[in-house]
Amino acid sequence: MFRKVTASFLLVVFMVLFVQPVFAAETPPLLQNLTDIELALWGAERPGALLKRIKDIETELGMQVNESDTVFVRVEALTNYVSRGPNSLMMKMSAIEWAIFRIQNSRLPLRTRLDKFEEQFTGELKTSLSVTQRLENLVGQIFATDRLNAEPVELKAGTEVRIKLITELATATTKQDSEIEYYVARDIIVDGRYAVPIGAQGLGTVLMVKKPGPFGQSGQMQIDLGSVTTFDGTKVPLTYTQPETSTTSSELAAGASLSGMVLLGPLGLAAGYLIKGSSEVIPSGTELVVHVKTDTTVQGLSFEPYN
Repeated sequence: MFRKVTASFLLVVFMVLFVQPVFAAETPPLLQNLTDIELALWGAERPGALLKRIKDIETELGMQVNESDTVFVRVEALTNYVSRGPNSLMMKMSAIEWAIFRIQNSRLPLRTRLDKFEEQFTGELKTSLSVTQRLENLVGQIFATDRLNAEPVELKAGTEVRIKLITELATATTKQDSEIEYYVARDIIVDGRYAVPIGAQGLGTVLMVKKPGPFGQSGQMQIDLGSVTTFDGTKVPLTYTQPETSTTSSELAAGASLSGMVLLGPLGLAAGYLIKGSSEVIPSGTELVVHVKTDTTVQGLSFEPYN
């Protein structure tokens, strides 16, 4: 009996000492949202006290703020302003980049993207103005309006997405946990609106690599396709679905069966490709046909004048 009580007591002590700190270590939503905004704007978390960090963002964006509002209200307003809705700063930045240069620099901070665009488009940086003023000026010059013609559209699970690899995949040299960069190779139009534009950037991960072994043993690699980022910053998860028929080889993957390499999947742990072959390579530039993993709502952009 004493042993049972002792064991129970030790279990409780273990839970208090080891389990409780796990919950305590979670980042509060307010701080996480604030950090996310800083990462979106500058690519790094900013130093200083919380109120100073909030004020720095509001100043950078040129926002008129009622400082009597709670910090929760102010951070929520910043989140909406930067990255949510049809006329968020992120949406505007992506729209002008794509309209002029047919590119998406969604992996770069907003300030970096804006500086780069102004340099290429106007030849001078308007750093004396707020980020909001700079973007509004550019949107007006390009679209002759201060409001984008964007509305929510739904990407259904199973929607076909053609992607082009940036990262080379090789069973002999690619390492586990390394990133896989790619971009969308064909526009996806939903209800007459650009839901995922050509050039939208995607990022996946190598889940497993087994290098080729002796006596002709094949190398293996499993990858998670991750997601592709749309105009409004929404991350659309992608996966690979084995086709039910093989009527058209290009529907499986354009250029994917290279040098005897076979693409299979999904395999349970995470939907992805299993690549088999002795020291085989899928080179940069290879196009693959993949699919939207789950129903996802995004802001669809039209280049018709806003009514």
